[in-house]
Amino acid sequence: MSEQTPDLRSFDLAAVAAGVPYRPIPRAGDDLWAQRDGASADGVVAAAAEAALEATPALTREQWAAFVDDGTRTTFETPYFERRRRVTLFALAAALRPDDAGLRASLKVELGAILAEDSWCLPAHYRLPDGELMPEPDPRVPVLDLFAAETAGTLAWIASVHGDDGRIVREIERRVLEPFERDGRRYGWFGQAANWNPWIVSNVLTALLLTEPEDATRIPARLDLAAESLQSYADGVPRDGGSQEGVMYWWQSGARFFEAIELLGLGDPDSAVRAFLAPLLGATASYPLAVALGDGRWNATFADGKARITAGAGFVHDHVSPELLHRFATLTAQPEVAEYARAMRGSGPATPTPLPLGRAVRSLFDDAWNALDPRPGAVTFSARWLPDTGVFSATNDGVRVVAKGGHNGEPHNHLDVGTFVVAVAGEPVVVDIGAGQYTAASFSERRYEQWFTRSEFHGVPIVAGEQQGVGAEFAAADERGNTGDSWRFSLDIAGAYPAGAVATWVRTIEPVPGGIAVTDAWAGADAELVLMLPREPVRRDDGSLGLVGVDSGEVRAALATGAEASWERIPTDDPSLAAAWGEAVFRLRLAPPVPGNRIEIRAI
Repeated sequence: MSEQTPDLRSFDLAAVAAGVPYRPIPRAGDDLWAQRDGASADGVVAAAAEAALEATPALTREQWAAFVDDGTRTTFETPYFERRRRVTLFALAAALRPDDAGLRASLKVELGAILAEDSWCLPAHYRLPDGELMPEPDPRVPVLDLFAAETAGTLAWIASVHGDDGRIVREIERRVLEPFERDGRRYGWFGQAANWNPWIVSNVLTALLLTEPEDATRIPARLDLAAESLQSYADGVPRDGGSQEGVMYWWQSGARFFEAIELLGLGDPDSAVRAFLAPLLGATASYPLAVALGDGRWNATFADGKARITAGAGFVHDHVSPELLHRFATLTAQPEVAEYARAMRGSGPATPTPLPLGRAVRSLFDDAWNALDPRPGAVTFSARWLPDTGVFSATNDGVRVVAKGGHNGEPHNHLDVGTFVVAVAGEPVVVDIGAGQYTAASFSERRYEQWFTRSEFHGVPIVAGEQQGVGAEFAAADERGNTGDSWRFSLDIAGAYPAGAVATWVRTIEPVPGGIAVTDAWAGADAELVLMLPREPVRRDDGSLGLVGVDSGEVRAALATGAEASWERIPTDDPSLAAAWGEAVFRLRLAPPVPGNRIEIRAI
């Protein structure tokens, strides 16, 4: 532990335990619910009314078996997540409109369905610590994964706002709190410096602190265990606050860590304030701004992240809360990040839907957030260098670039050392396409059989016909990022390729009038440069290529290079990729380049 890292052991956990259950949000029926932001409340109620027209989706063993039989995850997960979206909507709407008996009835139905599920765990995660994947759920054998924990957190918020007849507490105890206390240290996620740890533990804390305990004597031991796991997370993540899993997973990693500290602060606010003063927390809050491409609609996504933020596009997207980022930035004194969070909100309601229940109620009751000027704010982008994560970002004359180094053993890794993303006016014109839908292959030895994970479909060179290697040993070297007005980023990516492929490959990114330049210098290897484009490029009269914006369909930038350009259409026949990019993306191939090849991208 360093001075940069918050010391969670300094929290007075006995004081935290003594205050259970906490009520951070008023009960349904309190007059304060009627004073919530009108546009947000109307949006929630309208969405709940629409959901009420449909029956609760079935969740069957046959759906579970689809994963076991052929590795398909969506057959089970789609109705699973829809149930949780519905119960969240009905819980919010019933609190906002307490006289509506229909909403209360719908909440009761959805809640009953979730309480009766055989397992709150997903088929892809259903294994006991150190055990094999089990083929079917056994109600007698609860497994604590991300979504069992998140289900418990959701139901704890429902109990806190609407009350509980005892069923919620009993199921949370049996399915989540007991397994956490009994087996927590045996799970691979415990203490891990990646999203599973704070994602699960923050929801465990929610369930532990917001509900009436069956046995209050168990609370101290569970708090100790939670603090231990979170401290290991804090000690293990990059000191620069970056997320090696990409920004979409930051919402389940850095943001979850922030929420966990807030939860502990319910009983020990002074220690929470001190924790937020630790440099690591301020750096963590600033990561989304470092990889943002504009006002929050698009991000430079690396690894398994999603580039486009669109509500309703899946569980990761549906956790994005501008209010949470604004609160995090405010508590850690990051005004540029708070400005960005306000821009993310746009001109829509202060609390969008869907959101997890905890994030939604916090947003509804954040009076400072709801009182902000409803007009979208401007975003200030200064050059940022995250040396521990290997991410650099800067803007010049309206052209924004985000690049990464790092290594190929990162969580949710793609083979992408040295790649970069470019946007003009907030629209991506050179992209990292992200990941397709998860299947059984996604986290197996077959991971890199998926085309979108391989380096030949990222903005890095193909060297002597080779793609980049798999594992942490395949890494960038000599990474340097200079910030300020004369910013510059350089790195040697030769080590990301198999031994002997190339002795050195130095990539440099720097400003030029009107935009940016990317220069590649290497020795002793045939090579081909690759860029991934969201739309088909256009040949211009001056010999440059027009790069087309993904949303506008207009030429936003001109790319000039000495290499001959050709491109191919790559169908995005995966629903997740299609949701971001449409029917296809394009792979631009620049060959044969010569050492010292220079690419210049200027805004038009």
